[in-house]
Amino acid sequence: MNLEQKLNPKLLNVTLPVASALSGVAAVAATAYIHGLDKREESPVALFEWLFTVYVNLEFFPTILLLFVIGLVGGLAFPSRWILIGASSMLVFILAAVLEIMWGVGAHNVWPIELIIYFFFTIPSLAGAGMGRLIMKD
Repeated sequence: MNLEQKLNPKLLNVTLPVASALSGVAAVAATAYIHGLDKREESPVALFEWLFTVYVNLEFFPTILLLFVIGLVGGLAFPSRWILIGASSMLVFILAAVLEIMWGVGAHNVWPIELIIYFFFTIPSLAGAGMGRLIMKD
C-alpha cells in the first residue's frame, strides 16, 4: 500500500495543490534571496509586494531546476495526481496577480504576458511530476 492509498482522496485534492503552490513560492524565494533582492516591487498589499519582489529577483535556471524537483517529488509520491501537483506550482503568483488586476491597482499593464510567463514556469513542475509518475509506473 503506497502513501496515496493511505490518505483520504478528498483531502489530497486540497492539500496537494496547496503544498505544491507553497513549494513553488519557496523555490522562487530561495533563488531570489540567494541572489539578493536588488529590485523592489510596490503593491498596496504587503504579501503581494513580497511575492512580486521575490519574483522579479529570481534566478531563472535554479528556479526552473527547483520547480522540476518539486514536481518530481510530488509525482513520485502521488503518481495519479501528477497533473494537479505540476500545474499548481505557480498558483500563488497567478492568484496574486489576478487579485491585483481585479482590484485595479494598475501595476499589471501587460497582464496577459505576465500570466503567460507564470504558466511557462509551471512547465518544469509538470515535466518533473510526469517523470515521477513514469518512474513509479514501472
